[in-house]
Amino acid sequence: MVGNSRLFDEGQSVTGPAQAQSLPIPDLALRRPPAPTAAEEWRENWPLVLASAFGMSLSMVVIFANGLFFDPLEREFGWSRAEVSSGMTIYAAVTVLLAPFVGKLIDQWGPRRVALPGVALFGVMFAALSLAGPSIMSFWLLWVGVALAALGVMPTLWIMAVSSRFETSRGLAISLCMSGSAIASFFAPLLSRWLIDVVGWRLAFVYIGLGWSALTLVLIVLFFHTRGRSGGGNKASHASNDVAPVLPGLTFREAVRSRPFQKLALASLLLSISIAGTLVHLVPMLTMRGLSREVAAGVLSIVGVTSAVGKLITGWLFDRIDARAIASLCLAMPAVPLLVLALAPEGQLLPISLAMGSVALLGFAIGAEQAVTAYLTTRYVGLRAFAQNYAIITSIMAFSWGIGPLVAGLIYDWTGGYSLMLFATIPAPLLAGLCMASMGPYPVWEKDGQRPQVA
Repeated sequence: MVGNSRLFDEGQSVTGPAQAQSLPIPDLALRRPPAPTAAEEWRENWPLVLASAFGMSLSMVVIFANGLFFDPLEREFGWSRAEVSSGMTIYAAVTVLLAPFVGKLIDQWGPRRVALPGVALFGVMFAALSLAGPSIMSFWLLWVGVALAALGVMPTLWIMAVSSRFETSRGLAISLCMSGSAIASFFAPLLSRWLIDVVGWRLAFVYIGLGWSALTLVLIVLFFHTRGRSGGGNKASHASNDVAPVLPGLTFREAVRSRPFQKLALASLLLSISIAGTLVHLVPMLTMRGLSREVAAGVLSIVGVTSAVGKLITGWLFDRIDARAIASLCLAMPAVPLLVLALAPEGQLLPISLAMGSVALLGFAIGAEQAVTAYLTTRYVGLRAFAQNYAIITSIMAFSWGIGPLVAGLIYDWTGGYSLMLFATIPAPLLAGLCMASMGPYPVWEKDGQRPQVA
């Protein structure tokens, strides 16, 4: 549990009632201002949520556009499905190794200072994938550049910014921010297919990378101002003398030793690795079940809509009821569409209604899972070192998204299909749901310190 005294190895004690009573009443009044209402938070900060949602969409373009480039790359260069999929493995390896360090920079410098160069660099590097070939080594080296640039737009950045400005309506704010991934999942497959057909895969990389990043950069320049402990990117800290020098929450060392955070990390690993291979390979998976490539891309775009719905519904509920029951149900949900796809025979027509229903449910669960991990991280470990702490979750997800598509590609090359992979991943979301069901109550943080008031 977070409240376990073994976590606090820096000589500080948990704030208790006796300690609180010893503080002067005027000091308490200064240090504990009334929490703003949800309406007040949204009136002041809705432009930040809008900019953060587009930043989130940029970070997800790689995942949702990648599958559409498999066929043209295979046809032009003769690369195997596993070789093409290995780009995501490189992407994941770089994220796993470096995301915690970048998270520390975000905590120290502020999100804005990282986001401005990060958005521009990511767009350039994604466009540079157009230079791939004919050697597979050139493709892999370009993916190293994409992965390094992606560290400057990783989800931690946008969630940290929104969480620093919202308390009363944090669940909904985080969900709307993360709905940026729904923008990517809806538009990236359709846009990628259209551009590949019209201008070819090389210019498709260029138009998507530069165009998407340019729009995002405009919003970041205009609206992306956050609140935190550092001077960098901290508009609010220059406008007033904040009583608290740091945001409430655990340090990095304390967080990684806490059981709730460990359960969140395990659940993220189980769920992400179970759906990563399916989502990235979904278009070829559906074409093997009788759907045309155009129809399969359209079915994939449903993920964008239903994942947004999943985020919004769970975020709205998080601000009103205990999140653990919602989290356990949502994280176990992907077992159903995985089972449906596994039972559908390859080489036979899958009814379009069944395909759409399964993918819609998978999208809802994906959206809910993203909201669950982000929101519960803010509640169980706080905001003091949120970017560094949540970067661990991001690294785990990236590892899963790197390994999952590669394993799916290897299984396809080995067996000529995806059924074995689908059956093997079904237990993972059920175990992830059990992890959430066993979480204890989250702590109540002091308004201006990092220690939990109660466990």
